[in-house]
Amino acid sequence: MIERVKVKELFVYGDFTSGFRDILKFNEEIISDIKQISIGITLHEIVQTFHRHNYHNCLFYVLKGDIRVVLQSLREDSLTKKKIQRKNLGTSFGSKLLFIYSKFLQRYKNLGGGEAEISYI
Repeated sequence: MIERVKVKELFVYGDFTSGFRDILKFNEEIISDIKQISIGITLHEIVQTFHRHNYHNCLFYVLKGDIRVVLQSLREDSLTKKKIQRKNLGTSFGSKLLFIYSKFLQRYKNLGGGEAEISYI
């Protein structure tokens, strides 16, 4: 695992008729300052190109579908600089929240047969 990447397992409350997940609570230490909440939609087999955030951290949560996230640390102070990590997220892989620090290259691919919806916090 790349240094400074966190994965939070999420508990699903509910039964066969419905479900509910707490994604993030404001008293958690996983992220302290939320500036934006966005939702993206990606079609089947589409790969989002590598990009990086120089100054802010990012949380990924897959609302619908399955994706594979590829990360590479660019942090000069990291023991895992230039190492690559892949993480599958989404419906087929359980409820997980992926936390990515700034100065990481990141991209993802939609693995499913339909649209994938991803929340970025």
